[in-house]
Amino acid sequence: MLPALRSDRVEPRTLYWEHLGNAAIRHERWKLVREHPHPWELYDIDVDRAELVNEAKRQPDVVAELSAAWSVWANRVGVIPWERVQEIYRRDGKGDSTG
Repeated sequence: MLPALRSDRVEPRTLYWEHLGNAAIRHERWKLVREHPHPWELYDIDVDRAELVNEAKRQPDVVAELSAAWSVWANRVGVIPWERVQEIYRRDGKGDSTG
């Protein structure tokens, strides 16, 4: 991050994240997001920074490509499916794990 803060040129790269079953991947102009348990939504960040127009139905190939890349990343870093996390919390008596 330091080069970006110094205003040096930073090579674009794909970003991935997951939190409480929600997931996203940002690749070039596209941002694919999923609020658990809903389906993936796709936004063209270059023209829609506010994420108002879901392009998923118009760009199914992009959704397929990015969701596959997200799954590869999730498997590589050990993301535990949210349903499994909730199951573990219930089994261990931790109560509601949604909030």
